[in-house]
Amino acid sequence: MCKIKNIQKMFFFVIVLSFIGCSDKQTTQEDLKEYFSKHKIGTSPDYAIVKNGNDYLITIHGYMDDQAVCLDMIKPMNENPNLSIIPGTYSCVPLNH
Repeated sequence: MCKIKNIQKMFFFVIVLSFIGCSDKQTTQEDLKEYFSKHKIGTSPDYAIVKNGNDYLITIHGYMDDQAVCLDMIKPMNENPNLSIIPGTYSCVPLNH
């Protein structure tokens, strides 16, 4: 039952983002941070992969442990900068608690 609700929430989020994409207003990093601060997806806090401290690249949500998934994703790029096209440092930032 929980998986169905999580899938429904993610589907809803994709639909919302597609409507935002069709509007004249451009979605900013602040808009996404505000959305996630009010809407936790799944059972663990959602995270964002951030590059160089302020470039929000990807949101991680819906996993049992979003922070662990986020850290697993950035570890190879931080250990081997050749895996990233543009040099920089990746980190995980909580979006909600």
